[in-house]
Amino acid sequence: MKLLADCGGLVRRIALAIPATFFDRINQPGDWAPLAPIGNLLDSMPNGIEAILLVDRIVMAHAERWVAGLTTVCDVTVCPVSDAAHPISIPWLQDVFHVRELSSVSGAGHEYLSFSGAGAAMDLATLQGAASKILPFHLDGGNQLIGSDFRIIGHSDFGKMEAIRALDKRPVHVFGYRVNDIVRPPAGLKGMPEADHHDLASGMRQHSKMHQFGYHVDQFVTLTGLERVGKPLLVVGEPVADGRFSRAIDVARCSLDASVIFLEEQGFEVIRNQVPFAVTTDTRKLLPRLYNNAMLENDLREGKDRPLIWLPQFSDSEALDETDQSNATLWEDLGFEVRKVFGWSHLASRSGALRCISKVIERCARQGKLNAKV
Repeated sequence: MKLLADCGGLVRRIALAIPATFFDRINQPGDWAPLAPIGNLLDSMPNGIEAILLVDRIVMAHAERWVAGLTTVCDVTVCPVSDAAHPISIPWLQDVFHVRELSSVSGAGHEYLSFSGAGAAMDLATLQGAASKILPFHLDGGNQLIGSDFRIIGHSDFGKMEAIRALDKRPVHVFGYRVNDIVRPPAGLKGMPEADHHDLASGMRQHSKMHQFGYHVDQFVTLTGLERVGKPLLVVGEPVADGRFSRAIDVARCSLDASVIFLEEQGFEVIRNQVPFAVTTDTRKLLPRLYNNAMLENDLREGKDRPLIWLPQFSDSEALDETDQSNATLWEDLGFEVRKVFGWSHLASRSGALRCISKVIERCARQGKLNAKV
């Protein structure tokens, strides 16, 4: 049994959850239009993908009208949630449950794993005739990245490592940083909660205080599904300097630089992508634009000579044309065809983007698989 990977075969089926409040904003003016990036994501998906949209029953008609107004070529199914007592309150379906592939020999397909055993996991399992299972602990999907033969877990979930390992037998690595890897810690790093863990998943004994920058590993790390010099290649965010907010960006940069040191010690090859910090238009908070929160394939679709990556973009609402393009160019140089998905500024204040809002629930392989080395 293996958890469904974040790289590899073609995306076959994907699920999204849309809160009822998002439909209240369709015809209202203002800076917050949360349906915009979701609609753009659906419009960017090619034929052959099925998208399942989970919505509260009370907004079913609104959701169906909204979908009818899109220009999608993929199949879209609007599915009402079964538990009216627990309506959809957030769009971050990535965090709600996990998908595990069962043995192909048994023909059992997939099973859905969640802490509560109810809600989206149960609805999707029922819709697909799949199995569901209650987990004895909760692990946000955003704090886990799954490669072909490894997993990366954010350090904030280190205390659950024994249970996390039981989900899937692939080796587990940790996303976090050691304080002594920061040569000159900025003032903003002082007073952070301490953790003194030893014998990490990599097998190295660490004698340094460790922390995790950000809420989840998928905010700043992207799997490529590729190898470089025989090591799995990761793309890790590098904060872009801004003179107005030098201290905040110094904290982010030093934390992520130190996180890269630890990832490299665990056997990964790393390249960096630009991550600008900017004030959000609705809440006026200084937050990163999460270009690493992407979705990709490492196989070729019919008629394509490059695999696809769906990359969040922000320049339709903000002056981020250069960083939009620099991130797209990075992935193009790695051999991908970039599907630019605009509109994520509308959700930047909620600290999420494209991967957070979508949950790939099925992948399939084709014969045109790429050489995964660059």
